[in-house]
Amino acid sequence: PSLGSFSVSAAILTALLEEYSSELGEKSAKFDTDPHFWMPLTLSEQDYVTLMSQKGIEEAESLAHYNRMKAFNEKFDRGGMGLFGAVDVGKDACWWDYGQLKLYSKNSLLLLEDSNPESTLLRKFLSIEHGPVTAEGTLSMNHSYAFASKLEKGSLKNSLV
Repeated sequence: PSLGSFSVSAAILTALLEEYSSELGEKSAKFDTDPHFWMPLTLSEQDYVTLMSQKGIEEAESLAHYNRMKAFNEKFDRGGMGLFGAVDVGKDACWWDYGQLKLYSKNSLLLLEDSNPESTLLRKFLSIEHGPVTAEGTLSMNHSYAFASKLEKGSLKNSLV
């Protein structure tokens, strides 16, 4: 299964935050990347409306969103670049794909592979200042990490929580 990850430039992220500032501020709407970002920017109006009707969305709502994204696309300053495209990061770059569940797990567990040089790079990228923790007490941690968790007792070994 796909977790739907992709990268955007700071410029388009800023423009999208501005475009949807009222919805974000009011927390009044829910948008998903496929039907609300990719599809209206890449499909024809008729194909978009037809597809959204199959998802139970009324034609008027689909047209309004399609036209909003069309206007967004027309006013967005690309700085001479295309709206979508591949980026060559070089043959020696690290690539930690989090777009699929199996790769999310594999790449997260890389934090525990002390002998792998990518582990150090991933820790630096994630602003983790130390290697896996080993500690004793009511909570025993052996070569593990616990993030945003409240653990009181038990034991962890070679784990990410």
